[in-house]
Order: sequence, then C-alpha cells, then structure tokens
Amino acid sequence: MEDFQNLIITIIGYVFGAGGLLFWFLERKKFNAEVEKALEGVKADRIDNDVKLSHHYKEILDDLKNRYESRFSEYEVMMNDKIKILKDEIMLLKRQIKGLKAEIKEKDITIKKLENQNDHHRPK
Repeated sequence: MEDFQNLIITIIGYVFGAGGLLFWFLERKKFNAEVEKALEGVKADRIDNDVKLSHHYKEILDDLKNRYESRFSEYEVMMNDKIKILKDEIMLLKRQIKGLKAEIKEKDITIKKLENQNDHHRPK
C-alpha cells in the first residue's frame, strides 16, 4: 500500500509539474507577443515624442526668427533716426563754424583798423 501511495504521489507530481511546463510553453508565445506589443508601443511613443519635440523646436526657431526680424527693423529705424540727428547736428556745427569764422574775420578787420588808427595817433 505504501508503494501505491508513493506511486500516486509521484504521478500527481508529474502531472502537475508537466502541466506547469505545458502551461509555461503555451503561455510563452502569448507573453512574448505582449512584450513585443509593449516595445512597439514604447517605440511609437518615442517617435511621437521626437516629432512633438522637433515641432516645438521649429516653433521656437520660427518665433526667434520673427523676433529677430522685428528687433532688427526697430534697430534699423532707430539707427536711421540717429544718423539723421547726427547729420543735422553736423550741419548746425558747420553753420556755427562758418559764423565764427566770419566773426573772426570781422574782428581781424576791426583790429587792423584800430592798429592803423593807433599808429596815426602815436606821437613821432
């Protein structure tokens, strides 16, 4: 009887052990398919994230280009205004120089007249 019990326990162990192996063998394909599907999902998410990131960078660069062009236009207007102001200032200074030269010429003439008058009034 004891041999019979050992035999039954051994058979039950083999049946359940073999069932576990059979279950593992059958489920392995399903598990591998699920893992493959998950990996494909991760790859798709990575690609989608890369596309979104590249779109985001493109928007940033486009915005940067627009901001640069706007700033450059503002700078150009400001520099043209400054150039006009400086040219006007140069013209004003040239007029002042011309006026001062005329004033110096008049003073030189006045000095010469005074020197001539002074020479005539000096006792000899």
